[in-house]
Amino acid sequence: MLSLDVFRGLAMAAMVLVENPGLDRKEDIYAPLLHADWHTEPITFKDCILPLFLFCMGISLTLSLARRLRSGASRLKIFRKIVLRSFIILALGLFLHFLYYVFYGVMRIPGVLQRLALVYFICGCLFIITSWRTQLVVLLIILIGYWLLLTLVPVPGIGPANLDPDTNLVAWVDRAVFNGYLHPRFKTSDPQGLLGSLSVVSSCLLGMLTGHWLSRNTRPNKKLLGFFIAAVGLIALGRFWGLVFPISRDLWTGSYALYTTGLAMSAWSLCYWLVEVQNFQKWTKPLAAYGTSCIFVFVASHVFDLLLREIRIPTGGQNSIAVHDLIMNVFFSSWLSYPPNASLLFAFCIVLFWLLPLYFMYQKRIYIKV
Repeated sequence: MLSLDVFRGLAMAAMVLVENPGLDRKEDIYAPLLHADWHTEPITFKDCILPLFLFCMGISLTLSLARRLRSGASRLKIFRKIVLRSFIILALGLFLHFLYYVFYGVMRIPGVLQRLALVYFICGCLFIITSWRTQLVVLLIILIGYWLLLTLVPVPGIGPANLDPDTNLVAWVDRAVFNGYLHPRFKTSDPQGLLGSLSVVSSCLLGMLTGHWLSRNTRPNKKLLGFFIAAVGLIALGRFWGLVFPISRDLWTGSYALYTTGLAMSAWSLCYWLVEVQNFQKWTKPLAAYGTSCIFVFVASHVFDLLLREIRIPTGGQNSIAVHDLIMNVFFSSWLSYPPNASLLFAFCIVLFWLLPLYFMYQKRIYIKV
């Protein structure tokens, strides 16, 4: 489905944009391109990108696995594919973190790809052994169960249940399982930790249920109406639940999952209407190029950024400058006096830089998929 490739490409291009700022200080980056500070701040544009990608993953999983079942593939064969794909995504995530260990001496086990691998495995297994009704029940159990875990279960060695940064149950589980291998900035927890991944499954399940609705033999306008009603309902429910269970990306609370998925679904509805209903497709190729090789560009862009920061050019004597800083100083900071503008333009150029090989591959029908 072209609209799905386009929407997934939009998510990946946005991810490359926010992950490659030209400057590193928070003061030099526009606030929407940073994660919110815990749940004391409103969620930002960057906070919405991974839920959007998970929503796409859920739709894609439903459509692709259903197609394999219809073609006669056995559930055992599909299960093996799910295990293999999950293992490859996990290995790629650990590979990226190993590179950071080589250069910086800090090893982290949890990560974005590791979380995607776990979620894909769980949701893939759910798809091949359950119906959409059972998946809906599992979704509700996860949302309510995770809420009760975080708000009722005492934290061992700390005290009553709480949602504070270092003393919540999610942080305790991260320290118990990954002690010494957590995100170096947080140290006592990890934004892609283990227990929080349970709630992340709910975001993908919402995408899967959307995929089931998309597969129904009904008119596109009726599908769009369903998307619109569901999107408004999820946004409203997420905001309402957020009054008692804060909308938090770091904890991936149920309110956050519902609210961000509602936003993703509303954007998806527009994309589906433009591409599939109105057949307005002339603008889609750049984003579709990103969407058909998204895991590749995620890994490659991180490796490229690491090389730009670690390869240094001598400047005289024993002094040297990183290639990243040299490019930033010469082509951006030298004529853009306001640092956030320079940082944003650098990130936008990185998005365009990766578009060139991706567009060439897309034109030649070369897809690097996992």
